[in-house]
Amino acid sequence: MVTVSCSAKLHAFALAEQLDEKGLLDDFYTTYASQKNEFLFRFVKRQDKEKIRLEKIHTNSPLAFPIKFWQSRSHIYNDIFDALVSRHLRNSKSKVFIGWSGMSLKTIRRAKNAGMKTIVERGSSHIEFQNEILTGEYAKYGLRFKSNPAVIRKELQEYAEADFISVPSNFVRNTFLEKGIPESKLFLNPYGVNLDFTVQLAKNERSSDVFRIIYLGSLSFRKGLPYLFDALKLLHIPGNKFEVVFIGKIEDDFKNYCEKNKRENWKFLGHIDHYDKWNWMDQKNPS
Repeated sequence: MVTVSCSAKLHAFALAEQLDEKGLLDDFYTTYASQKNEFLFRFVKRQDKEKIRLEKIHTNSPLAFPIKFWQSRSHIYNDIFDALVSRHLRNSKSKVFIGWSGMSLKTIRRAKNAGMKTIVERGSSHIEFQNEILTGEYAKYGLRFKSNPAVIRKELQEYAEADFISVPSNFVRNTFLEKGIPESKLFLNPYGVNLDFTVQLAKNERSSDVFRIIYLGSLSFRKGLPYLFDALKLLHIPGNKFEVVFIGKIEDDFKNYCEKNKRENWKFLGHIDHYDKWNWMDQKNPS
């Protein structure tokens, strides 16, 4: 049996759903779940449609808002979340603990003391590799990448103390190997997709001569958007024959660069609910 802990959405809900479906989930600790926090659902647009038994979900909604909206201090609230989950783990009968990096060190220690196998989930490259490459990228544009030494230290300690590190791709895996993490400690688990969340879009009956490119994700230097912008400018297609749709929040330090480089046929839609994004895959959407 497994206990899962993550203060944010990420792919933790999907993991908990699959474990619960297979009868392997003991507890799922998070900050907010729409099906659990019905009162807060009036104020939060996010819907969590994963099928997880409510008695398995444990939330701490007061931490949800500062973690999401006070990003510069989110590590402080993640530390609080970690401490609270570690206390709840005292009476757990789970055999395995899975916790997200940056928010699980205390719980990993508690789990190991209880004889559990521990796995830290890391969806990005090794934290030191990430810091190094982003520092270089920001410098190209005359900016300083802000990292928090305390966050880096905590993640490194989680890597060291967990039994395994779960990573989503060979690229991420290789960054851990480059930083001296033993191959035997790395668990490669590529992300899947829940087809129940997609919409079976009707076949487009109208032909369209507009070539549309859609980008999904935050708009930032971290995502490599300058390279995409440069590539788009190389397309020898008349502006009225193609358009680019950007779906996602523009990060503050990228706004100036975005404003200087955008084109008339680029649309910026901002954040869109996860379950509405599929509609933009349908070419019937007006340009």
